Amino acid sequence: MGVIDQYWVYTVIVIILMVSPGPAVVLAITNGMLHGPVNAFMAILGNMTGFLIISSITVASLGVVIEYSTYIFSVVKWLGGSYLIYLGIRMWLTKKDRIGIRQQIDSVKQLNTGQLYRRGLIVTLSNPKAIGFVVAIFPQFVNLNRPLVSQYLVLAITMILIQGLVLLTYAYLSSQIRVWLNSPGRLNIFNRTSGTTFIGFGLSLFLS
Repeated sequence: MGVIDQYWVYTVIVIILMVSPGPAVVLAITNGMLHGPVNAFMAILGNMTGFLIISSITVASLGVVIEYSTYIFSVVKWLGGSYLIYLGIRMWLTKKDRIGIRQQIDSVKQLNTGQLYRRGLIVTLSNPKAIGFVVAIFPQFVNLNRPLVSQYLVLAITMILIQGLVLLTYAYLSSQIRVWLNSPGRLNIFNRTSGTTFIGFGLSLFLS
């Protein structure tokens, strides 16, 4: 990884940021707990694709336009906030009967992989913090005296792989307590807690 200065510093920063709670983390935990890691992985692929798109835009130097255009940034922020609030409200309004977690698992099978994938993609693309992070952090670890494209590729691939591993770990660990959720009361509490978290993230985008 000699093409990038302080590569390991960059790796540690990315790991810390990816582990920190955010919309993608909450989505991975929710999907893992309610639907299992396999279904959760489709949404995680959407998250990873979103970061790939953002990284590609940055490499093409269009990220600078997004960073400094107040109008575009505001639109992205409002769309992202609205979508997270929408997800939160849907979770709040979802009520479970005696079938509990079994019904929830069965219901997700009615969703195709494309729908799960798109949800993860939208969560990443509509999050201006993800855009701001990529635009802000990449230049800090690039040596202008060396080929830029190869350095950006290493940065982007590293970030995407770390994100995928972190989110998959969250999804897998959360899936292990699905049996505990086999109760309508516990499941409703979980849905409302996750829903409230999504709404909180959405409102924070409006207020930031």
